Amino acid sequence: MKKLYAWLFGIVVVLSSISLSGCDNAAPTNRNSVGEIEKQQALDTLKRLSLIMLDVAQNPENIKLVKHGVELKFDGDENILLSDLINPSESILKQNEVDDFRHVFLREIQEHNLNKRNDLNLDSLFSWIKDNNVQVYWPYTDLWDGKTIPTISYDPMEKEADQNEGFKVVVASDGTTKIETVLVNDEYASNNPVWILNFNEHSRESIQNHRQKRIKKNNNNDLYSRSSSFVKTIFENICFFCYAIARRGKSPLIRW
Repeated sequence: MKKLYAWLFGIVVVLSSISLSGCDNAAPTNRNSVGEIEKQQALDTLKRLSLIMLDVAQNPENIKLVKHGVELKFDGDENILLSDLINPSESILKQNEVDDFRHVFLREIQEHNLNKRNDLNLDSLFSWIKDNNVQVYWPYTDLWDGKTIPTISYDPMEKEADQNEGFKVVVASDGTTKIETVLVNDEYASNNPVWILNFNEHSRESIQNHRQKRIKKNNNNDLYSRSSSFVKTIFENICFFCYAIARRGKSPLIRW
């Protein structure tokens, strides 16, 4: 399995061409400080997205949708682009499923903004997610028990890092819930379902090629399914017609 947290060299140069965290826009003194500011803005955004996705994951249907998307392995790995989960018109998934996920995602952003009093601009956020190929990586997907809510973590954006903080919902004995911070590494992920928000390591062109192949395959499968259903319906109708004739005694070839 690939390392839990993929690191892309140089990605921080483009991560924050837009401001998502309301940080001070004062001109930095050198190139290193530019990179550090942009990196911190990216980390802040990933962390906030993680908490939003934790709320989204409270709905079992949303977990199933992410699992389905991950299992498609559009680029050969256990991940699905976040934009495929929130943008119905361009998704490799079925539009009606993504519509539901997007509705919950937008609602959680609104509630998050209300609670934190620090607005995430939707247009800027969606552009950032798409431009930086933010994805949901779910290692050991096949081990999910079908009911446990995933822990949500994110890329720490450190070259050698193989662990980071994660957020999980804990239910107390009185039925109340709270968010608990845990340490997520490979051992934790092999024993607990984990969604990791990170950056797809393929080039944008390569990603688009993978996505188009997946969409084409989906369309071919849908066409085959519709064709098979049509043939099955015709066959069933013929059988019913023959049965009806035989019951009336008009066919010496069919006996019941």
